[in-house]
Amino acid sequence: MRASGAQVTDIAVLVVAADDGVMPQTIEAIDHARAAGVPIIVAINKIDAPGADIDKTNAQLAEHEIIVESYGGDTVAVPVSALKGEGIDDLLESLLLVAEIQELKANSDRPGIGVVIESHMDRSRGSIASVLVRSGIVRTGDNVVAGRYRGRIKSMVDGFGDVVPEAGPSTPIEVLGLNGTPAAGDQFDVVASDREGRDLVTTRERLASKRKATRAATTMAEVMRRVQLSDAKELLVVIKTGNHGSIDAVRRAVEQVSNDEVQVRVLSASSGAINESDILLASASNAMVMGFETNVETGARKHADTKGVTIRTYDIIYNLVDEVEDAARGLLEPERKVVVTGHANILEVFTHGKREQIAGVRVTDGVLKRSGRMRVFRGGDEIFDGAITSMRHLKDSVRELTNNFEGGIKVDGFHEYQEGDVLEGYEIQVTRR
Repeated sequence: MRASGAQVTDIAVLVVAADDGVMPQTIEAIDHARAAGVPIIVAINKIDAPGADIDKTNAQLAEHEIIVESYGGDTVAVPVSALKGEGIDDLLESLLLVAEIQELKANSDRPGIGVVIESHMDRSRGSIASVLVRSGIVRTGDNVVAGRYRGRIKSMVDGFGDVVPEAGPSTPIEVLGLNGTPAAGDQFDVVASDREGRDLVTTRERLASKRKATRAATTMAEVMRRVQLSDAKELLVVIKTGNHGSIDAVRRAVEQVSNDEVQVRVLSASSGAINESDILLASASNAMVMGFETNVETGARKHADTKGVTIRTYDIIYNLVDEVEDAARGLLEPERKVVVTGHANILEVFTHGKREQIAGVRVTDGVLKRSGRMRVFRGGDEIFDGAITSMRHLKDSVRELTNNFEGGIKVDGFHEYQEGDVLEGYEIQVTRR
């Protein structure tokens, strides 16, 4: 979502709380702004909050190569309090100054062009697309094309919630009248007629089909290569988001969890409430359903319980990604680590019955545990490895023998002890990755 926003922005305002400082999402926003090549203005917010430290915040920004003017850099930083309105005028003046330096201008004398920020389907009003006008004028009644959808604008609402008859460059608007929900980042164009709109949609659909076929061929080749070269496991996910603009961001975040051992594959990603169709897809593929800023239809919840399909919903994308990472780790074999607990020297060998032997030992370091395992070494070479079946101190059965204690030990399946052999006790620690 931050990536999509950065791509349509002329100037990025990086809001950093003076009490919290630079957070992970701040770093992410910096990276997206740099990738988009847009200038950054820092708004240091909450300057009136307890614990606010502007100098500390500036220092943290410097660690990420955002050097503010007070530190000798060229990045404008403005202290503000959104709660009290302090510094807002200074921030607006800074925006105008940077815009003038960057020579940011737009042509209003042409049909409108914009970009879709997000879209969703409203049950009562139909498709609603949030659009940022980049150039020209958009008017109510215009024939428009957004991505692969078209329509005639029935109504426009500006950023203040007011119905407006027209909108110029740099104006965010909500547009009603499209015949579908375009994707975030789709181009928005005013066209001369419905006929021209149909032709443009046809052209875009043809180009999209070609790109999809190319991607599919490349992806299939890559999947086959990975199958042949590795035993990577696969985690399948069905994604539903509350609005269209979140789909690509959530998909990217989920797919980036993939690594050499686990491939995270998104079976489907769409907007709207989680429904029975999503559950059927997940059930047939043994996938999990993950919702972001959306809800679950009652019928879908019951269907999931019946089919044993896991549904998770989130309002914070980092929590969603954490859940996917946990699920991916759950597919991996746990790590097994050998931890040596102690050693003992065999001082004497006792025979019990026809073949059974008991090693009389003295612990030289650490501890030997009845619940652990034992390696037998002779002349520095390991000759046996097995479980401990008996451990005694004098006549008592004990759970462990500690340093300098003597006792008798039997190892399951071994009957060839010799004086001078060394026993090494160890445990296998199993940890989930």
